[in-house]
Amino acid sequence: KAYLYPQWSSDGKKIVMMHGSNENHDIFVIDDPARPAETPRTITQWNADDLRPIWSPDGTKIAFYTNYNEAGDPRIWAIVVVAADGSDPKEGDGLAARIVAEDVVPDVERGPAWMPDSTRIIYVKNDRQEYNPIFVVDVNDRTNRLLKTDTKMNHDVSCAVDGSIAFRAQVNQWDQIYIAKLKQTQKQ
Repeated sequence: KAYLYPQWSSDGKKIVMMHGSNENHDIFVIDDPARPAETPRTITQWNADDLRPIWSPDGTKIAFYTNYNEAGDPRIWAIVVVAADGSDPKEGDGLAARIVAEDVVPDVERGPAWMPDSTRIIYVKNDRQEYNPIFVVDVNDRTNRLLKTDTKMNHDVSCAVDGSIAFRAQVNQWDQIYIAKLKQTQKQ
């Protein structure tokens, strides 16, 4: 089994990572990087592929992509947010209840894009009819709102410390980089 995608906490004291094989990776936290083999703590442990964990900017939460869904379709992805201290359920319905956004396009390079306030995540919805629109989800009340960008085939969303977002979108069959400030959102 491979250890993949190590990410430091914002205070530089812990590491979150994924561990597993094929299509079944779980999320772990290393509480003491000086003794990684002795201090891994399980965050998830279920029959799903959990990918690219990332700390919230304030270090209290961890977000990651999962292909857990009621239909059992490994092509449908969601975003899960759990407490970084490990107090949330590690599997089953309890962990599934921590899903904040469903049918998302997982970023191939990085984990979910946290906003600087640690309460919102920007993501791309898997909706080809609407050309994969960008949404923002409040992780506390799970309110998902459409970000009006007038772009198509969006992906690779990232957030700056000032709350600006950068993303790629397709224009005339070529990808372009866009920068946007959050202004208006529409309730979904």
